[in-house]
Amino acid sequence: MSLGILLGFVALLALLFGGLALLKRIDRFWILARRAAGHDQRQGVLGRVFATTAVIGTVGFTFWLLFIGGLGSTLAPR
Repeated sequence: MSLGILLGFVALLALLFGGLALLKRIDRFWILARRAAGHDQRQGVLGRVFATTAVIGTVGFTFWLLFIGGLGSTLAPR
């Protein structure tokens, strides 16, 4: 059973890093395409998308933790 969990974790990491590598290539292509179109494009959008996703995920997880799942029952017992 622990071998299956280990293999699942390794596969998850491989997929995450592979997806990130693919997104990085797409972002570089986007920069080049914008430059070719005459825009002064120095940075891609991947950093802003990642930061926005991290903030939304943090807020969502905190809401879930405090009010729906985890700590809700200990903060406001029924």
